[in-house]
Amino acid sequence: EITSQWTMEKKVIRVIKEILLYMDKNFAKKARNLMNVQDMQTAQFKKHVVLKDQIKSRLIGLLLTEIERERNGETIERIYVQKVIEMLIEVGMSSRKIYEQEFESQLVTQTRDYYRAESNQYIAQHSSNDFLVKANQRLSAEQERIMTYLHPSSHDKVLSEFLTEYIAAHASTLLTMENSGLLAMLKEDKFHDIKLMYSLFRRCPDALNDLKNELKTYIIS
Repeated sequence: EITSQWTMEKKVIRVIKEILLYMDKNFAKKARNLMNVQDMQTAQFKKHVVLKDQIKSRLIGLLLTEIERERNGETIERIYVQKVIEMLIEVGMSSRKIYEQEFESQLVTQTRDYYRAESNQYIAQHSSNDFLVKANQRLSAEQERIMTYLHPSSHDKVLSEFLTEYIAAHASTLLTMENSGLLAMLKEDKFHDIKLMYSLFRRCPDALNDLKNELKTYIIS
């Protein structure tokens, strides 16, 4: 509903802008600290609708809920999520401050908590390879999600939280798991599994160093 209101507001802004075109050209541009009609109307919508506490809280909450539902395997209406995020960017005009402070910061925290809980549970019940396959699937899903409806500026922040919780936090355990860690992969010539491990570990410098050290120890021994 709020995106429909924003779409309508943009149409109204265009009409008012055309009506007051002369004033915009001859007065607003010459006057200091005076916004043009479009910026003024956008600022009012931002202040009285988007940033109104009750609306903002519900709006951001719904966005985060939809993203979590999708992470849980449910199908969501991505187009609506995309439209709301586009609105947060647009009402910020030349700044991503609203998007980053009101939404992205909470998304990053949610991402960290979600994948910390899931990875801790999953690694306790599965082999190293099963865990790596799951991690790779999650990574692909997050990358696709970012490309589909998040702002590109969120890419590194969201993926960093995922990689920290899923790979960096469990690198040592994944490498040394009995019967399925790196040593077992090497002994059983599971080169596909080793390749998958490397493709994920190389995204985390500390994890990659651990992998190199384990491989070095194996070669020396």
